[in-house]
Amino acid sequence: MSSSFLTKHLSKLSLVINLTLTVIFWLYCIGTTDPTLIYIVQSYAFISMNAVKVIITTACGIWIIKSITAYEFKVIQFVQADLLKEILLELQLSRKSKEIDKVDSIKDDVKIDFDNVKF
Repeated sequence: MSSSFLTKHLSKLSLVINLTLTVIFWLYCIGTTDPTLIYIVQSYAFISMNAVKVIITTACGIWIIKSITAYEFKVIQFVQADLLKEILLELQLSRKSKEIDKVDSIKDDVKIDFDNVKF
């Protein structure tokens, strides 16, 4: 009994896409000779191009860490959901067995004395 196959793989796919786009964005900003984003940040913040690259690298690093942490959180939730499903199943089985034991004890308490039956 496990969490939805599709949900787990969509979560993993989301992480891969997020990391891929972040790395591509980072490589574009760091590797290009004429990045528009760097010039925009430079014109508003009045800092050097190298400082902008460091800021972009830091932001991408933080975004990657956030993405991985969010994925790990989802995995933990899937594991907890699986455990809770198992616990619920055990509790349901326990309740059913108690009901069966209760019915059996009632049958044991009720005895018919066929010698004293009158027609």
